[in-house]
Amino acid sequence: MDAAKRILWVLNQQYHIEYSPLVPVILSLLLIFLNEPEAYIVTRTLIERSRKSNTEREIRWHLTLRKVEFGKCGGPCKNV
Repeated sequence: MDAAKRILWVLNQQYHIEYSPLVPVILSLLLIFLNEPEAYIVTRTLIERSRKSNTEREIRWHLTLRKVEFGKCGGPCKNV
């Protein structure tokens, strides 16, 4: 629990996360299998990939950082 709080605090300082209900859930799952630095790096990478525009061949991880973006989906998941 303490590791998750530390990582979430750091991520919030870096990305100014306003609303992202999936990040704590994913991070908690990662901390079951990975140590704290590894879980941080994987979560940070998922957030970075969500922020970039992706090509159609790449998997689209959509982790929202603002409440306005929550529920919106761009790219390949439009047709789902």
